[in-house]
Amino acid sequence: MAKDTSKSVKKRGPPSYHVRFANISAEDASQGLRKVSERRNTTIPPRSLASDIQLKELWLTTEQKDAIDALNAAGACLDDKFYVHGDLEQRSQYEAAALMASHGLDLDSREDNGNRWSVRWSTSNDSGKIRRVLLQCDCGYDHRQAGSKKRRTAVDFTGCLAHAEVTFVIDTQKILRVRGYLEHNDACKTALMQRIPALPPHPSVYRTALIQLANGVSLTDIQQRNREWVANGGDGMIPKHGKDWKHRWLLQRCDTRSLYRQFSRLHGVKLSEKPHINLDEWLNPNSPQFNSTLASAIFHYSPRATKEERLEVCISTDEMKEAAWKFGYRSQIVVDGTFGVCDSRLLLFIVMGIDEDKKGVPLAFLLFSAPTGNQLSSSGYDTDILAKLLKHWRASLEKFRGGKSFYVLVAITDTDLKERGALIRVFPGVVLLICKFHLRQSWRNHRNKLVKGRSAESQEVKARLRLVEEKLVSTTTLESAITIIEDEKRVLTAWMETSHGAAAEKGLQHLAYLSTYWLSFDLWASWSDFGRYTAAGILGCEFDGVLPTTNHLESFNGLLKRKYLRRWQRGGRRLRVDVLINVLVTKILPAVFAQRQMQRIEKDRIAEWILSLPGGDSLLHAKTHPTKELIPVAYFVPEASRDAAALQLLQNNQISVPTFESGTFHIFLLFISCNGVRHQSPDNGGACKHIRAGLLKIGELRRQIPDIPIIYLPTSEQEAKILQARLVLHSSRIAGKGSDLSPSNATIVAAQKINELLVDGVAFTSSIEDSSDDESADLEDDNESIATDASADGDELHVDNFVRRHSGTSAIAVDAQAIARVSYELS
Repeated sequence: MAKDTSKSVKKRGPPSYHVRFANISAEDASQGLRKVSERRNTTIPPRSLASDIQLKELWLTTEQKDAIDALNAAGACLDDKFYVHGDLEQRSQYEAAALMASHGLDLDSREDNGNRWSVRWSTSNDSGKIRRVLLQCDCGYDHRQAGSKKRRTAVDFTGCLAHAEVTFVIDTQKILRVRGYLEHNDACKTALMQRIPALPPHPSVYRTALIQLANGVSLTDIQQRNREWVANGGDGMIPKHGKDWKHRWLLQRCDTRSLYRQFSRLHGVKLSEKPHINLDEWLNPNSPQFNSTLASAIFHYSPRATKEERLEVCISTDEMKEAAWKFGYRSQIVVDGTFGVCDSRLLLFIVMGIDEDKKGVPLAFLLFSAPTGNQLSSSGYDTDILAKLLKHWRASLEKFRGGKSFYVLVAITDTDLKERGALIRVFPGVVLLICKFHLRQSWRNHRNKLVKGRSAESQEVKARLRLVEEKLVSTTTLESAITIIEDEKRVLTAWMETSHGAAAEKGLQHLAYLSTYWLSFDLWASWSDFGRYTAAGILGCEFDGVLPTTNHLESFNGLLKRKYLRRWQRGGRRLRVDVLINVLVTKILPAVFAQRQMQRIEKDRIAEWILSLPGGDSLLHAKTHPTKELIPVAYFVPEASRDAAALQLLQNNQISVPTFESGTFHIFLLFISCNGVRHQSPDNGGACKHIRAGLLKIGELRRQIPDIPIIYLPTSEQEAKILQARLVLHSSRIAGKGSDLSPSNATIVAAQKINELLVDGVAFTSSIEDSSDDESADLEDDNESIATDASADGDELHVDNFVRRHSGTSAIAVDAQAIARVSYELS
């Protein structure tokens, strides 16, 4: 049967292979069986076992590559030498040690200054237990292939082909496999050192420096401690004679590159790879470098594959998502952007919430690159990209809670239209507020651009305009805002015929800017106190529970750049984008939330300690539930009897400069400021005759001095309550002044003029002294902004109805702002 089969095959043509038999001895047969056993007993992972030597990692010329290929084809290279575990482990390790030592590959030989083997590439398996190292002879290293103009290797290039790959167990240093080409050419064998070999730092020096870097010690301090350690003898580790030196002990400038590379490698970042490659490897589930921690924290990733695309990376850890649902859901958020956080043209937008302790909590980091061709990184974004990333954030939060809809009620930003437009797209019913600091900064920039110079006239006009801006922010009706502008226009128009004419003209232009750009109803509602009262109604909190500024986020941006990121920077240089993302997810954000957790635990322990004190329960209740003293206020209503009594006081000349006479039975002090009146008479309800008489006196004086400010009083109970809330909020600023506005030159001047007229009977005409154009008065500190106390368990139907009623209001405000900007610029 077999014979017939072979004939049939032969008729079809020659066979594709021949089976040949050879006579071998029993010893040769056992050697073959041992090789099979070695492959089975080795602990090398199957993937490494089947891999080839990474010849592409060697620095070779074209001739060297061709020669090595020819050697491999001829079988001249060293076949895989396996060293097994088990019964033959001890014997195999002796053989491995002998092979390594004979070729100078063992650790002791490689530490010798004359050793010519250098590591070109290394890798570890997934478990981190086994390591592969590829070494190359220095005589075979062509520095020109590495892109170096100057050769620093101790020996010259001879074209040597020697290379070796060693696989070993990291913990025990046991050899598992050796392969490669271990023969050196004749020129290499006879080569002498042509340059002084470099002494590497001792491993203990690097180890100490890496520990110090991990503890946040600066490079300058690390070098200082290293110098002190070397000066003290290095704990007896430094040899006394230089001939015994195999390492250096003093850190030098050239060591910092290796130090920071090792430090980054310890934290999972390979600086030898391009940043975009590291990102792809970390986020690709099929990659051996896949990082599950980063993948779970990054809810959106889009690489920049073409010039027209952006790099997009959005970060929100589980702690941030929990915080978003706790502090951002049906509450208020802050959104703002920054740049300069890494060495690439990358922008970072942060979404922040406010916790129960009035502290900012980061909820999401939105990073994306500026578009190609953009000249200014800070403006390298638009509404579309922000809306896209905010939608991804909202979707990730809803996925985190099993599909439950996530929305916010109030958002505060700066005056940027792109941020406001993006929030409207993602949260259609949101109430948008404009940061008071950024608003006044915008007004101040426009004011200073128009009214220039430091003359007394310019300073007085600037002071009046600042006062107008203060009063505009505090308005609760659009009519009162318009009235403030119109009243000031009349004063500045009257000044046109005086020495103030030039400055007054510029002041009128600024008033026109305020009225045409900022006084449409929907836009006015986003920056005035009216908008904050509206937001308080939605959130179900007090007026001061609505954030007036983005200072919480601005402060966090400063901490991020100057504190958190700085400890990871090399000499103050900005981080690579892959290092930035890795550090944010694995180091900075966990540290931020760990600090919050520890503070919460400590707060509970302190509360427990307070309760143990006599009267501690009352102290703790007063601390956690502070009560605000309500300032009594009155509102003005027409009343014939009191009006007549006030007129009688004025006719009897009973309104004058405060004086004291022994025969006076009662003295009532009356303080009149630019936005209200304070009186020390008993509270009998309603605005008393003394206040009415004071206003009549001011009106009489205004006929002689036209620039005396208009005094506004509440005319209804609702307006009085609004004034009362504002006075409580700013009580620290109004103590003893009778006004919730900071002092300004205009107010001081008006008071001086009134006093001069009352005392001397003549108008005050001297010029204003230029004390200083202190614009810092406009930059009031809102770092102590109070978080909302609104509960997350309120009536959702009520909120939904409110959102539906207000849906579109913020969108109209954004449109009005855009139209006003275009119209103003065109005019």
